[in-house]
Amino acid sequence: MILAITSGLAACNKQPAVAAPEDASTAASAPTASAAASTPAPSASAAPSAAPVVADASPPDSGTKPVQKGLVCTDNAQPGRQCVAPFTAPVTGMKGAMQDDHYSNYDANGCFPANALIGTCSGVRDARGPVKTGGKCCYDVCTVPVPCGRPMLVEGSPRLAPSAKRDDWGGPPMSVVAASSVKSRAVDAWLSDAHMEHASVAAFSRLSLLLFSVGAPSLKKKIAHRAAAEEVEHARTCFAIAASLSQESVGPGPLSLAGMELHADLRTIALEAAAESCVGETVAALALSRAAEACSPGALKTSLRAMAEQELSHAELGFRIVAWALPQLSDSAREEVLGALSVPSYDAPMIATEEVDAWREVGRLTAFDMRDVEREARSIISAARSELSS
Repeated sequence: MILAITSGLAACNKQPAVAAPEDASTAASAPTASAAASTPAPSASAAPSAAPVVADASPPDSGTKPVQKGLVCTDNAQPGRQCVAPFTAPVTGMKGAMQDDHYSNYDANGCFPANALIGTCSGVRDARGPVKTGGKCCYDVCTVPVPCGRPMLVEGSPRLAPSAKRDDWGGPPMSVVAASSVKSRAVDAWLSDAHMEHASVAAFSRLSLLLFSVGAPSLKKKIAHRAAAEEVEHARTCFAIAASLSQESVGPGPLSLAGMELHADLRTIALEAAAESCVGETVAALALSRAAEACSPGALKTSLRAMAEQELSHAELGFRIVAWALPQLSDSAREEVLGALSVPSYDAPMIATEEVDAWREVGRLTAFDMRDVEREARSIISAARSELSS
């Protein structure tokens, strides 16, 4: 069964990219997620001692009603809420908000502005707030899935490391050239991918520990450890691409593990595997394969193809975990896991018609490309769900 699923994955993973122009009128008015994303900001290890904490800048709420009226999620984005402790840096920080390598753009309550949450691999498309509630800075958000590998989730939100100026996280040297019209957005997008791939190392390491807790077979533990090591190389590759474009060496700072849950039952492990590995890594593999077909020949194309093959094996790990877990679960839990094998609509920037080729040449996909990836992924996941249900 696993071989049938992965054979289907491999076949779709080899399909060439289909070139098609974007709707220029739509592109001009739609928000560009990757343009909004920027380098994640370093987190201060402790709140500044001299910072005043005064009355809430916004009216406090009960902790359950919306932070601000009028936030309407569109284009398949899902409404949600994110709350963080005061003086916690956002996972993606706005450019120009850093001083002396520390995030500093806080209000009097220790809350960062809502737009600092918006970023490609954070999945946040729109945000409102903050309101300080229960001692935390709370925001209403609209989120969409992003094809950035298996996320490191803490309390339902992606956890990323801050950026740091360092040159020891670059992969093999690359020479990637971008048109001036897309260069800045491409740097932001590749840095966002780099930080998500870096967080995926921790996500697979956590998975390895969870597999120990439920007595999983040795092969699954071995593959999970291998996946973590491969994600290190994926992060290095993405940092190297960004460095080639920007001529600046950046790497990850410390990744906070505060709040990370290391206790999970078999049902939870299977649910995470279904959504994050079976679905998420299948989409990532297809997206990388499509990007490799469309980008300029050379080291970038070679690296993206290699990453696609490895993401394919990470998806296979997810299917192996689900197939092993299903017979041990209750009927209701099995239905939950099978229900998680569903491909949502993923986010991608709208690019003006005249910029499409330049965007694809640096290994990035357009919204049109992602719709095609979703169709391929749904075909694969649907077949896999049928196999697993039989």
